[in-house]
Parts: sequence; C-alpha cells; structure tokens
Amino acid sequence: MTIRVAITGISGDVGLGAIQGLRAALNGQDDIWLLGTDAGDDCPARHMVDVFTRLPVVAAPQYLDTLVSQLRANKIDVLLPGIDSEIILLSRERNRFETAGVKVALAPADLIEAADDKLATAAFVAAHGLNAPPTCDADAPQELEFPVIAKPRHGQGSKGIVILDDRRSLDAFLAERRPDYCLQRYVNGPEITIGFLYDWNGILRDAIAMERTLESGRTVRATVVRSPDILRFIEDFGARIIGAGAVNAQLRLHPELGPQIFEINARLSGSTAMRVAVGFNDPLRIVRHLARGVPMDRAAVYDATVCRASTELVVTRPAIEGTNLD
Repeated sequence: MTIRVAITGISGDVGLGAIQGLRAALNGQDDIWLLGTDAGDDCPARHMVDVFTRLPVVAAPQYLDTLVSQLRANKIDVLLPGIDSEIILLSRERNRFETAGVKVALAPADLIEAADDKLATAAFVAAHGLNAPPTCDADAPQELEFPVIAKPRHGQGSKGIVILDDRRSLDAFLAERRPDYCLQRYVNGPEITIGFLYDWNGILRDAIAMERTLESGRTVRATVVRSPDILRFIEDFGARIIGAGAVNAQLRLHPELGPQIFEINARLSGSTAMRVAVGFNDPLRIVRHLARGVPMDRAAVYDATVCRASTELVVTRPAIEGTNLD
C-alpha cells in the first residue's frame, strides 16, 4: 500500500535531504508518493517529487489553513516539516493535523519550545543535567569568559552571529542594543552534529555523530565520529531527553569539559542527505514507523567523510511549462 508523504520547504537542505532519503526506498520495499511544498514555485526540487504545490510563506496568516487543505486534498499520511519557522506553529496546532488524519513528525512540545529560543535551549539543557556553554540575555549581561558569541535567540544557522573577543567589542555591541540577542561563551574545539532518532514512545533508537565543517552556517563536509566520549554522550542524552522522530544537537567538544551543547533542532537536519549517504536514513525510518508501525532498527553506518557538492538537474521543457522563472 502506498505511503503518501508531504515535505515542506523542499528548496532547503532539510527538505532536499528528506526527498533523497525517501527516494532511497525505490528498491521494491516501499511505495512512497511525495507531495513537495515551497514558497517559491521555481525551486528545482519540484521536479523530484510526484506533485508540487506552492504555499504562502510561514508568516502569512493563511499558511496553516492552506497547508492543512493541501494535506487533505492529497490524502497525506505523514508530514515531514522542513522549515525552521513552522515547527513551533505546527506543534501548537497538532490537533488540526490529527483531525485531518495526518501524522506529523514532531518532537514533544517542551523540546520544540526550548529549541526555538537559544537562551531557553541553554536552560533546558542544564535542567536535564547536560552541559551547555554559559549563556545569558544580552539585555542582562553577565560576566562571561572571552571570546563571547552574540547570537539571535530565535536565529537560524549562523545568521546575525557576532564573535566578541574582548570587553571593548562587547561594550560596543551592547551599545547597539540589538533586540532579541543572547550572549554565550565561545567554546574552542571540534564542532559535532549529532542526529538522534526516537520512536513515538520517546525511546532513543539510533544516533549518528559527525564532525562538521561549515561555510556560511551550512555544513559542507562531515565525517562520521565514533569516539568513546561521543558514544557516552549519545547514551546520556537519550536517557535524559525525551524525543520523537528526529532531534539534532550541535555541540563543541571541549578538551576538559567534554561535550557542550549550544543548539538543539527539533526536526530533521540540514545534513540529512549527508547522513543518508553513509547509511543513516532517518526520514525513511520515521515514515515507515509512523505510517506502518515498522520498528526503527539501528542503521549500518559506515565510516566516511561526506562532501556537499552541487548537482545539475536537467528538466525537459514540457516539465517546466507553467513554472514562474522570473
């Protein structure tokens, strides 16, 4: 029986990774039909799904109604959210999707609320007995060891991040009185991204750790990591944090203090395609689990480095008729 899946934000890395993971099911085991959505109708990924529909931007008042209407019209079984700014909205309106008969891959509400705010993330991490760098509200600065990172509390990726090396640069930043910022001690050490995969009973079933290199906030190179410190951290995180579906932690590995969590994303990762490439296919396991109750088996991940590279997509002229390319 066909599983009908919708993916939002398919022009971004999260949505593209979800498409790649689900297209890997084309091996006779599963029949998966894909609806892709995006705010722009000229994204290349529209040619990678079975049906594409353009939605309003998430901030538009009609976004949720339009999304639910499309899910109903296309008889969607599972929704994989791919847009950061929609996660908290979808979480607060879960009943709308239940009424529509759609299962949404969403983490628990408390985790989503904490992940939406970098200041709240640090408090959430500490409250669960894990380590985060010292963090404070920029409107109520505390004494932090330099260097310090100033970042938007509700930011995405590396947008708006400023590194402050000394008291003079911090004072100059505070004098600007930028709204909605927090300050966090910068932790020197390798940056690790960890993908946790939970079942719908809140039990951690699998995880993958990769040391990553970023350019403009985007992972461009990632290497599988299996160090004892990271494996212990994964076990500890899973025991302390209740999740559902995909949850991601970004951390730096301090030589003395160990893993320091500076960000949590309660969704599929922008590195999903890189994880799929080494055998860790979380979108496919989430969809099978939600739609059919298939247990989430551990993946056979192989040691490798994955480099992100662009790929040309050739589209025949009839396929782009009606597409707005202006």
